[in-house]
Amino acid sequence: MGRRAYEDDYEEKRIEWLNKVANSDLLKQSIDPNADDSNWDEMHIDNKSVWETKGHPDLDGCVVFRKTIEIPATWQNKSIILNMGKIKDHDITWV
Repeated sequence: MGRRAYEDDYEEKRIEWLNKVANSDLLKQSIDPNADDSNWDEMHIDNKSVWETKGHPDLDGCVVFRKTIEIPATWQNKSIILNMGKIKDHDITWV
């Protein structure tokens, strides 16, 4: 089978897009642990959801989610698995 036309430069375009996103001032502000997220919309996603079904059907781009959790002190020095569910294309997770 031959390659599709977009496959020849896909990786280059992917890296270009990731660099553009990484250098975005808005992204830098939103991933700051001290950022005020009190006016952000809430989105409840379960293991069968995607944001297209949660009010953003035409969104194709970058989304920042924030979740605060408390890990019990009794879990200290234990291995923990963070299941991120469905992710298409790319993810960066800060813990």
